[in-house]
Amino acid sequence: MNATRTLSLDAATVRHAAAVATTLGWAEDAAAGGDYGDALEWLATLEAIGDVLDDTYETKRASWACARVEERPHRRLTGGDGDARAPERATRGAR
Repeated sequence: MNATRTLSLDAATVRHAAAVATTLGWAEDAAAGGDYGDALEWLATLEAIGDVLDDTYETKRASWACARVEERPHRRLTGGDGDARAPERATRGAR
């Protein structure tokens, strides 16, 4: 019985390692395609189940997070007419 339990744990460990490798592959694929948000979510999935990222993926996470921020367009708050003061005017009128 003990041998069966050990075999089951070993099989579970192998399946877990395969799942982790697959998930890291999905993260790599997403980043290679420029979808840094998706790549970061795959890493977060691993952490959510208790896995710790090694230094390589900690570095990649930092790089992907920077790339994600850089790809976001800079927007300013505007009202419906494109006037940046429009939200202020709407608030002032409601007083």
